[in-house]
Amino acid sequence: MGPQDLLDALDEIVYVSDPNTYELLYANRRCRSLLPTRDYKGKPCYALLQGQPAPCPYCTNARLTPDKFYVWEFNNPSMGRHFLLKDKLIDWDGRPARLEIAVDITEQELLTQMKIDVEQMAQANDETYEEACAHLKKQYDGYHFSKSCVDVYNPFSLINAFAQKSYENYWFSTGTPTFLIELLQQMNFDIRLLDRMDAKPEDFDKATDCLTDPIPVLYQSGYLTIKSYDAFFRTYTLGYPNEEVRIGFIESLIPSYLYQPTRESNFYVVSFVRDLMKGNLESCLERTRSFFASIPNDLNNKEEKHYQTIFYLLFRLMWIPKSKALSDGRTWLSKCRMLFIYLNLK
Repeated sequence: MGPQDLLDALDEIVYVSDPNTYELLYANRRCRSLLPTRDYKGKPCYALLQGQPAPCPYCTNARLTPDKFYVWEFNNPSMGRHFLLKDKLIDWDGRPARLEIAVDITEQELLTQMKIDVEQMAQANDETYEEACAHLKKQYDGYHFSKSCVDVYNPFSLINAFAQKSYENYWFSTGTPTFLIELLQQMNFDIRLLDRMDAKPEDFDKATDCLTDPIPVLYQSGYLTIKSYDAFFRTYTLGYPNEEVRIGFIESLIPSYLYQPTRESNFYVVSFVRDLMKGNLESCLERTRSFFASIPNDLNNKEEKHYQTIFYLLFRLMWIPKSKALSDGRTWLSKCRMLFIYLNLK
């Protein structure tokens, strides 16, 4: 059995391409089943695999070495999948080539092939099996690339969660999305729209070679996904796919709008929530005043929208259970409503 036979036997998607010309040299059985044509050899990888008219702006060829795999993640709208990708340079028939291995995990695979992992996760976190499934779904599931797409989990984070037996934000441990943050600021994009926005397919499912709108980049890099589809108006609703992405991205955004370390803003959030849990609205208000007073006066964009964005980012970091009762019998939600009224009156 030769190397191509071994690769054909894998369940993972595997392809080999020329790093200079981008032409496809090999695609294994799983990869061939997803391609639009059987006649793939010599065709550019960006056209057949990504549906792009030119080399992908996020191509990792410049980062590859023969020594180790470069690991990253990507949403592939043309295939309707969210992949964990492993790339490296190899020798292919006497020529340097790019090897890519792609893995994705659907909800059905999680509940069947990974059932033992879920059971161990539940035991480690003092949860029932059903609670662990719901927790994993909320934290790492939610990627959809068409109106009828099955649920796809973040494979990198899911694998790390099972290994560490902990629900952490693993995706953002690999780096901060500096390029996306700068793009959003350059285009003066309203961050509040990321929670929920309506869009036509041509607004987000298109090539990213000409960046005039951040939505296609956010969608294809996994920060936005399809949440629902309205057949009557033929529009999609986009939003954060899960809690990991929402919290991680907001934490990455805060330093760019506050001009202070994430640690300080996170400490403010924790202190604010503690005061809120105690029912101390006066202290919450005082913390809010002090926080906004700490913002430098020489910011270039001290407009009302800028302050609204800061307030939005901070409050979106606060996990507020709707039914959890506090010491005085009121719920988190009622307490927050009181605080907002209090702030407006002040």
